[in-house]
Amino acid sequence: MANSMLCHSYFQAGDQAKADESFRAVLRDAPLNLKTNTIRFGIDQRVRPLGISCRILWLLGRPEQAVASAHRLLEFARELHDPIPIVMASYQAVILASWIGNWSWASEVAALMKKIATEHTIQPFPDLADSFAADVLFRTSNAQSSLHALETSFERVRLSGYDPTYHAIGLIEALTIVGRYADAKYRIDERVTYMQQNGQLVLFPEYLRLEAGILVAKGEAGAEQIYLRAIDLARAQSALAWELRATLGLAQLYRNQDPERARQTLMPVYSRFTEGLDTADLLSAKSFLSGLG
Repeated sequence: MANSMLCHSYFQAGDQAKADESFRAVLRDAPLNLKTNTIRFGIDQRVRPLGISCRILWLLGRPEQAVASAHRLLEFARELHDPIPIVMASYQAVILASWIGNWSWASEVAALMKKIATEHTIQPFPDLADSFAADVLFRTSNAQSSLHALETSFERVRLSGYDPTYHAIGLIEALTIVGRYADAKYRIDERVTYMQQNGQLVLFPEYLRLEAGILVAKGEAGAEQIYLRAIDLARAQSALAWELRATLGLAQLYRNQDPERARQTLMPVYSRFTEGLDTADLLSAKSFLSGLG
């Protein structure tokens, strides 16, 4: 239980290397084939760290291991024959599916989460599932047609009392695309303040990237410095996945004026990945590098 709590705390604080160590300690001390402490603690203590491990592995730059962990999590949750672990596992798996860009899988798992949570009145997971569905709509259609669903579902998540920081990301991107820059910046400032006050910094590099994206969309100066801050913070967190996203944004900024600088900026980060080369972010990086000629 202590290792489970450490894993979650390190993950939220943005130390993915230590989060990974604590997760491995959970499995070492409580293998998945042992059924212990469920009655005492109300839920099997392995569910949360196993769920977070999906995200830890992705952040560390191991997408294929992250996907394997997500499938293992869903299988384990089903074996417990308890709706709460299934809903919790589905939540983690949807995020991972979204990060790797597998939108059909994300849609499928979000639907499972909505069904189980609704049948067993597990709040606020029906609202969270709707938020995921709105994000899938955004990623697979366009910002304008999905914006209402994103705004509505985000507000329901916020009013539920559940931390909406992850659920604001798609909304911020859509607001930026349609030119509602002030609204996008407001959401960023709101969530950054929350993250800083609570020490939950795992999403901070991604929010810096979103902030830089607004400046780029507006044609204003300052994006380069913010991308560099995002990259530095991602490195400090051992979050190679965030580092790639921010570095791609920076390379795109350099592309028109200095294509070779863009290549030299992105290639070293892209080259550090040894797996998951067919996932969305790595495909985007490869396409960008190929387009430089």
